[in-house]
Amino acid sequence: EVLAHIRSAPHVNMDETSWTEERLKTWLWVASTPQAVYYRIEAERSSDVVTEILGPNFAGIVGNDRAKAYLVLDPEHRQVCWFHLGRNFQSKIELGGDAARFGEQMRAFERRMWRAQHSFTAENISRESYERRMNMLRGEVHRALEAWSEHQGDGIAGMCKNLLELEPAMWKFVTHPNVAPTNNRAERDI
Repeated sequence: EVLAHIRSAPHVNMDETSWTEERLKTWLWVASTPQAVYYRIEAERSSDVVTEILGPNFAGIVGNDRAKAYLVLDPEHRQVCWFHLGRNFQSKIELGGDAARFGEQMRAFERRMWRAQHSFTAENISRESYERRMNMLRGEVHRALEAWSEHQGDGIAGMCKNLLELEPAMWKFVTHPNVAPTNNRAERDI
């Protein structure tokens, strides 16, 4: 019943964590909604597990991190966690040099996103103003990612190309009010 609920939900958060037992790595997977949490233990962290949990006809939106296992999902049906993105950007800052400039620019965008998000959820700005701010910010982020996608070194180009491919999944929460910009629900459930 819980799995059927997950598979028919309009929005699900997913996450996974590993541990080693008798030298064997095992993964605890979670798929959660406000009404139910589904747990599954698997020997792998793969797209096959994502597909098995969600089923072949899942039509909702999945909130998750950028783990490769989730690449099986169409970016139009994902919401990439902004807290994870923030950690990714911070890791670039810690490298110094051009990577730090890239990371600082992206963290500044992230701070603007959170300010708009908090203003909207606190009902300090209208939905129209919120969407206008987010669309403007989305354009700025897109242009920055395109500009940095040609950079050599520090993994910047690879990250930018990945984020450009996932771009719809970065902003799904703007047009879908019940979708959170993070996958915190699943992380808490783990």
